[in-house]
Order: sequence, then C-alpha cells, then structure tokens
Amino acid sequence: MTNPFPFTGGNILNASDLNAIGDWTDYTPTTNSWSAAGSFDFVRYAEINDVVLVKFRFNLTGTPTGTFEFSQPVVEVSGDSPSGATGTASLRDASAGTGYVGLNFMSGTVIRVADATSLSTVNATTPFTWASGDSIRGLMIYDAA
Repeated sequence: MTNPFPFTGGNILNASDLNAIGDWTDYTPTTNSWSAAGSFDFVRYAEINDVVLVKFRFNLTGTPTGTFEFSQPVVEVSGDSPSGATGTASLRDASAGTGYVGLNFMSGTVIRVADATSLSTVNATTPFTWASGDSIRGLMIYDAA
C-alpha cells in the first residue's frame, strides 16, 4: 500500500483514502538459508504514518541451517533498533507438541527472532532442533524511516 500520509491542508479526504489507511500488504522478503528448509505462508505489513506492523508465518518442510531472518518491508528509522522495534513470536515444535515464546527484533536491515527464555537468536538448534512441520509466527511493530 502506498502510504496516504501526510495529508495536506486544502485536500479533500474521501472514503477510499480513509479505508486505505492500515491496509495489509503482502510482500516477498529476502531470506537467508532457512528458505531452503521451508517457506512463508504469509508475510504482510501495514503502515500508518511512520508506524509499521509486520505479521508472518514460516513453515518448515526440512531441516534449516543458520539463523532465521528476513528483510524488513519498510526501512526502520536509523538508530532506533533494537528499542524502536517490538514484537512477539510463537515458536512451534510440532514433533514435541510444544511451543515457545519468541521476541522479534531488528538486526541491521533484517528481522530476527530470539527465544524469550534464553534470549538467544533462533537458529537451527535454538530453542530446539528445528525440523519439518515446525513453524514460527510473529507480529512486530516498529518506526519507519
């Protein structure tokens, strides 16, 4: 979605302008090695003024390597990370039937997830050994540039 802000004085707001505020937009993020072990069901974002909301679900169909990360849909304002971004994730271990809480954060120009208990970045073996059937879901809010 093209951000309808800022509105300017003298312009007429119509229903389509107002209805477009905060529409969810699909995007295809750049991913790392995890893309060979699964795919996103969805990655969507909405932008309201300079506030960006991102929601995603990644499903594994194989065994990943490296750290889970993907590109931002809109560039974060410089200098805000990590305190300028916040979000939670659900880390699902299908074989064990358990879930873990994760925290989304920015690392340069990518979004990463940390295990909330250990605060370690999610990788092939954190917080458990990832495999086919496992998934990561998340929602994040941050300030755009």
